[in-house]
Amino acid sequence: MTLSLSRMTADDVDIAAAIALAAYGRPYSRHDIRRYLALQPDGWLMARIDGTPAGIGGITAYGQHAVVGLMATHPDFQRRGVATSLLATLLAYADVWGVRSVALDATEEGAALYRRHGFVQVDRTVVWGLTGSPVAGRAQRTAQTVVAEGAGTTELAAIAALDAEVFGANRARLMARLLEERPGRACVVRDRAGQASAYAVAQAGRVGPAAAGSAADAAALLDAVLKLHFEEPPRILVPERNHLATAVLQARGFARQRSTRYMVRGPASAPGNRSHLLGLASFGLG
Repeated sequence: MTLSLSRMTADDVDIAAAIALAAYGRPYSRHDIRRYLALQPDGWLMARIDGTPAGIGGITAYGQHAVVGLMATHPDFQRRGVATSLLATLLAYADVWGVRSVALDATEEGAALYRRHGFVQVDRTVVWGLTGSPVAGRAQRTAQTVVAEGAGTTELAAIAALDAEVFGANRARLMARLLEERPGRACVVRDRAGQASAYAVAQAGRVGPAAAGSAADAAALLDAVLKLHFEEPPRILVPERNHLATAVLQARGFARQRSTRYMVRGPASAPGNRSHLLGLASFGLG
């Protein structure tokens, strides 16, 4: 048996999606995979056994913090060292890049692998899904839907600055790409001074990234976002540490579907403020 790793390219997207489907038992967005490759082309790998695609995984760096995602091994090739080889290589990349902390969301089955590589669970991430039609909220505040296209715009700068404070790392490149892909799908709450105090981005079938420091801001964001069109019933990936989100989501028709273990390798605590992180961009991007 020969196990080899190679850099994933745009030509591998369909294969990667097929491996993820086989491993997770649910479809994985090809659009998400293309976005991963565009943001970190040197961070995504495909494993092959005797030339046959067997597993995938990647890492996205935001300065000194990075996120590992899309770790999947095809069921036909499990217990052959695929995931271990992928993870060790990705962590070696992080060391070369000068990354201090690496985070990921692990399934129950995958958690043991990550513990062996120094990851410690610090939280959980809960997947909430909209069941039926959205329930109209009665937010005390209002969110403004803004068109924020392209790097350097005032709205993008405000959203990126707020996101960096809550997420704990600068994700301006990610924010710019999301808003260029879907202009007019960013919602912002402003304080009395006119400064952005909360924001959310509406993707095709997901709300996030999003941040809100109060239940009132979270309610305003969701009420604005849920007025937009989604290609499928939207989901939102919320840190369990964000206690204010539960009642707001339930009141608007969301139900808890499943959860993952949020694990970090590096400093004892995760960067940023997960209690104010309302929604992840994806499991692969944090």
